[in-house]
Amino acid sequence: MLIFFELLGCQKTPNVTDDDVVCLRISCTHMAFSYSYNFKIGIKDDVVLFSCDCSIDKENHNDTRVSCENVEIDNQYFRQLLEILKKNNVTETVRKHKKKINLFFVPDKTEYSISLNFKNDVQLSADLHFEEVYTFLKQLASLYATEVTNE
Repeated sequence: MLIFFELLGCQKTPNVTDDDVVCLRISCTHMAFSYSYNFKIGIKDDVVLFSCDCSIDKENHNDTRVSCENVEIDNQYFRQLLEILKKNNVTETVRKHKKKINLFFVPDKTEYSISLNFKNDVQLSADLHFEEVYTFLKQLASLYATEVTNE
């Protein structure tokens, strides 16, 4: 019975804050591929690694797709991300809206996801979108992309 309630998201919430974040993942699945994206930024062995797969320049109908995987970036960017998380109260919001099992599949539905990993191996996930986090990570993608394709 306990497993049933845990699957529904009924479990004790861990005591973590934005300062405890060591890894963040955000994604969007969209019917139009150019609006889909994946980002991951995290600290591993005191090195900040960044991965991305997204489109930039959508406003200009240019649809330039960029990507990179585990590229080492400056630590200042992770500190800036933590400030954005604090400003937007991301950890608390994700904690309140943690991901639950979706019993109904809707094809072509736009879905957002955010996952936070913390120093104490706790992970929180929710189906949410934070525009300021997305914009920041998209800017990093334009700086650190190792592959570029025009669609």
